[in-house]
Amino acid sequence: MKVKRGLLAPAYKRGYNVLKDNGVVVVAMSIGNSYFIKEKIEELLNFLNDNFSQVKLLIADAISEHTYKAIGYKENKARRKSRLGANLFRNNCIRTIQGIRSAGKKVNIEIIDWYNKIEHNSEYEKQLFLIHDLYLNNKDFKKEADKTTRAVLLNKIKKGVKLSEAINEGVMYLIEELAFVLASPRIFGVKTTAYVYHREWPVYVNLIDGKYDGVIRKDTAFIQLSD
Repeated sequence: MKVKRGLLAPAYKRGYNVLKDNGVVVVAMSIGNSYFIKEKIEELLNFLNDNFSQVKLLIADAISEHTYKAIGYKENKARRKSRLGANLFRNNCIRTIQGIRSAGKKVNIEIIDWYNKIEHNSEYEKQLFLIHDLYLNNKDFKKEADKTTRAVLLNKIKKGVKLSEAINEGVMYLIEELAFVLASPRIFGVKTTAYVYHREWPVYVNLIDGKYDGVIRKDTAFIQLSD
């Protein structure tokens, strides 16, 4: 695993600076994302622990309920599936962290509790309001957010569920995740955070580079990984 080099958007350049400075990164594990198998979690967390001073790991059980409800699960079932998936991720992460510690290395990873650390945090709530407002009032951001959500939901939604209605629910996952990432420098008391992901994330890169609203968010960055 390594950082993908040569990407030219300012968000990526800020990410390279975070890597160079051994800075702070945020990674979110979405429940149901097939990328995060046990072996990949071990590889990812070992890489991040070795290359960054702080790794803020979000296991996104609370906001993943939006995705399950969008697919067509009732609220109770959506909550249950999110919690079960989160427990599996959390256990795999804890085992990896224990392995890092057993190898005599310093552990730089913190597992973030959404309910206690994020959900009612004032900085998160502020960003949530702003991003939701942007979604409602900026057609370019709405188009890209809906496109991103559609790609996640397509071929997963249950029979009888309208895709447009599914997107209306599912996009809240994206809005809440973006709000968390934008608020993360202030939540964690650091100058800059870089979001880490294994593929392109245009809606985030364009957002923090000010393509939708002209606001360049210099305290956030993006790091794309490759195998």
